[in-house]
Amino acid sequence: KRNGWVDERKDEGVIAVVDVGTSSIRCHLWNKSAQIVGSSSRKIQLIYPQPGWVEQDPELLWDQCKQIMKESFATLPNGDISLVKSIGITSQRSCCILWNKKTGEIVSNLLSWQDQRAIDHTKFINKTWTMKFLRSASWIIHLVTRSDHYATGCNIKLSTVHAASRLSWSLYHNEEAKKLATEGNLCFGTINTWLLWKMTEGKEFAIDYSDVSATAMWDPFDMQWNPFVLYVLGVPRSILPEVKDTSGRFGVFDTGILGMQSHLIPIGSMSGDQQASLFGQKCFKKGDTKATLGTGCFAVINVGDRVLFSKGGLYPVVAWKIGDKTTFMMEGSDRHSGSAIEWGKEVGIIESVEECAEIARSVPDANDVVFIPAFSGLNQPWHDDSAAGSFQGLNRGVKKEHLVRAILEGVSMRLCDMLTSIRTDIPIPITEPVKVDGGASLNSFVMQHTADMMDLTFRRASNTETTSLGAAFFAGLHVEFWKNLDEISGLEEETFAFNPEPMDEEQRKKKIQQWNESVRRTMHWSDRT
Repeated sequence: KRNGWVDERKDEGVIAVVDVGTSSIRCHLWNKSAQIVGSSSRKIQLIYPQPGWVEQDPELLWDQCKQIMKESFATLPNGDISLVKSIGITSQRSCCILWNKKTGEIVSNLLSWQDQRAIDHTKFINKTWTMKFLRSASWIIHLVTRSDHYATGCNIKLSTVHAASRLSWSLYHNEEAKKLATEGNLCFGTINTWLLWKMTEGKEFAIDYSDVSATAMWDPFDMQWNPFVLYVLGVPRSILPEVKDTSGRFGVFDTGILGMQSHLIPIGSMSGDQQASLFGQKCFKKGDTKATLGTGCFAVINVGDRVLFSKGGLYPVVAWKIGDKTTFMMEGSDRHSGSAIEWGKEVGIIESVEECAEIARSVPDANDVVFIPAFSGLNQPWHDDSAAGSFQGLNRGVKKEHLVRAILEGVSMRLCDMLTSIRTDIPIPITEPVKVDGGASLNSFVMQHTADMMDLTFRRASNTETTSLGAAFFAGLHVEFWKNLDEISGLEEETFAFNPEPMDEEQRKKKIQQWNESVRRTMHWSDRT
């Protein structure tokens, strides 16, 4: 074995995946056994020009992408680039990048999914007569047709969770963007679209179905750009990329761009991070569910080949489209609750991320302290961008151990919020075990507490890079690196299970009631004068 390679299997080659997360950009090389055999990464540089504004330099991101690709390719046996059979791209969704279609020059920095500059703009859009008419018309049509499509339209509401809010804000406030859009010379894209444009030297301007369906501008029922939403947001159709299958041909990458010997590698997939993670966790069947506890918190269920309506506001998106088969999912998300553990470390409440689970177990409960991890509002099922984080129930008997336990319970309860929405809103039972990934899932207390509260079994894979793995599966299927889903399902993996421990039902109800009352106290916080 050399540099992660087993010599007798090196001829099978690898799939390369560029994975752009919140804090780092990584390039992994995956072999046919779904093992990483080469890797490189860089820390992402965030820019904070104003409070609540979060940006990145797109050109710096591209430079970092080239660096990590070159470094990971350098781990190939004898530098044989031909071993790379396909490239997959996956990234955090909801980011917004604008550039000049003719020159390729950036019009504005990348606006991160964490960026909150469009809060007032989204409130204005949601209160317009056009949006009110759209909701009312959808309600009337739903009464007649009982269609899930129009039921979803009744609740349509722009949120800062989606890239559409940042795009609309930019078209209102960026004069250069306005001018280029009018001339038909503006490009809008997510991180995936931008990296694809750069990898193909401007030949490919595209996005896949999974990524586009999370922008809030895509109609998953009709599988097309939503003309009504585009009109309300002031988004011209000319600036939008072509939409392609998740696993398919996205052009070719010439390694000469990296300063290496020229070799053409097919780009075989693009995908949103949560969809790639769902695929990497092998959640191929209806009812398969996974949760991600990273910077954000996500709960996702595979709902098969039909889009569903959620009263609680779970978002209907395309999980993936491969050939003539489209798979959908319903998603609950929260921007920052998963980062509460890291926040606790930054402010000195938690000394070690690894040891805080044991500290939490050192006390029988949180001494009635409740922590709400609403660092930038609350999403499902509360839907309040102005909610604020808080500790509640503090008294002189509270010790540091209670605060640590309250933080971990708060992270767990936000995941429980979303899983409960899935359980009550979706007419498809959750299949156990629920797959789980993300950095905070490594905390055994959070996972066991969630298993107990939800009375569900969770399974955590030893391989935490499930997003990158899912993107590799997508790209590999395109070039028949893996023949089909059955072959992928048969790949062995090490896992750890969290089984629910017996819990008194009255105790569970009391804890949920306490949590819900505490959340309501934090809501509309920034709206108060």
